[in-house]
Amino acid sequence: MIALITSILAITLRAGTSLIYATIGEIYTERSGILNLGLEGMMLMGAVTAFATVYYTGSLILALLVAMLTGVILSSIHAFLSITMKANQVVSGLSITLFGTGLASFLGQRLGPESNGHYLIGLTGNKFTPFAIPGLSKIPVIGAIFSQDLLTYIVYLIIPVAWFIMYKTKSGLNLRAVGESPQT
Repeated sequence: MIALITSILAITLRAGTSLIYATIGEIYTERSGILNLGLEGMMLMGAVTAFATVYYTGSLILALLVAMLTGVILSSIHAFLSITMKANQVVSGLSITLFGTGLASFLGQRLGPESNGHYLIGLTGNKFTPFAIPGLSKIPVIGAIFSQDLLTYIVYLIIPVAWFIMYKTKSGLNLRAVGESPQT
């Protein structure tokens, strides 16, 4: 039973890491007073562009940077529509989700090796390999927390840093104040 709990914990952390990154970004967005319903489309586009990049170049770092750039571009489009053009945030966010979902599906079908009906689905590329932190990874049950890949370890650090910035700095106070009263 302990082995099952340990496995579930390890798999949950590994699979949920990308969701934690997105959640941290979304918390900052929501606290600034912007409703972002386009997050799913942004994540799908980031995933497709990252996978295509790692598949064709073999570079994990470049794939990570391309995924971030894709997210920045789509977030900037949403910000432009919502803030500059004063578009309805719900409509803008859902548009980004539909656009990202559709384009990710299209690119997933067109970026295969010969692009003649081969899909990216089922292909494999490089991936970050898990590594264990000596000593900590041997602790029963929670040792699985310390047998993850680099991106998961980074998110362990980002969570308290994001909290500290949001609640203990002047920038975080300003961000929360703007989100609470965007008219002023």
